[in-house]
Amino acid sequence: MTPTISSRFGGHLLDFRYLLFDVNRYSEEELVKTANVIASIFLLDQKAKPEKLVIRLQKLAGAIEAMTPDEFHHITTWLKHVIKPKMPAGIQAKVDCILDANNPWEVEQMISNLEIALDEMKQEILLQGKLEGKLEGRLEGETGSGPEPASAQR
Repeated sequence: MTPTISSRFGGHLLDFRYLLFDVNRYSEEELVKTANVIASIFLLDQKAKPEKLVIRLQKLAGAIEAMTPDEFHHITTWLKHVIKPKMPAGIQAKVDCILDANNPWEVEQMISNLEIALDEMKQEILLQGKLEGKLEGRLEGETGSGPEPASAQR
């Protein structure tokens, strides 16, 4: 008689069953009302611009303040692993410091500091865009490949 896989491996067999959630199907109001770690992460994980992230964090502030230190750690760890990598390198170190330095009862301060970091990120992106535009303009001027002057178009 051939042994079954489960009898061979006992409790060490992996179970790959899981539930799939579409976080964008939940409304912001539903997730804020639920106010637990999973609902908070679902809300923060919905596609949005950086400004929207801060607004969502502000809406969750009361729920986050009421979390245990362990639950709060889950939220900050998730922010570090999911949101932070989408930011420029210079801002990532600052976000690490902000998230490491806070406790559940300091949520308002954490949100304020993240808002400042996100504003800095926007400014950095705008500056980078301006510099790239200037460089492109110079290159076009040097190669003569830019748009023809109005007098040459006649």
